Amino acid sequence: QPTFYDGLAFGGIPPYDECVLNLNTLGDLCQDLSVCVEQNTTFYTNVYRLFPARSIVDKRTNEETEQGLSSGDCNIIAGGLADVATETIREIGRYEGPYNVVPRLFAKDPLTLVTREDD
Repeated sequence: QPTFYDGLAFGGIPPYDECVLNLNTLGDLCQDLSVCVEQNTTFYTNVYRLFPARSIVDKRTNEETEQGLSSGDCNIIAGGLADVATETIREIGRYEGPYNVVPRLFAKDPLTLVTREDD
């Protein structure tokens, strides 16, 4: 059975992407870091392990998370690679401003295809 991997990725408004890359929430710039993440996901758990609660904005759905930049709720989006891809943020998130995907995965999740015997 093939196993695919996705992981915790971040994308956002420069220069906050550098704050995430360096796991920095201090200093004049990085103290304003705000990360949108969908509740009740493994990404949510991992973001809370990486950043202080004051830097995290809880969202109910993936779509709300992806729209966090255009709504002004956050300056960074957390999710899987497809969730933070530039194309996703432009189309679903409706954000057209400066945007970078952080060039690092912060956790890896194995994903596999699962079917029933009668499928």
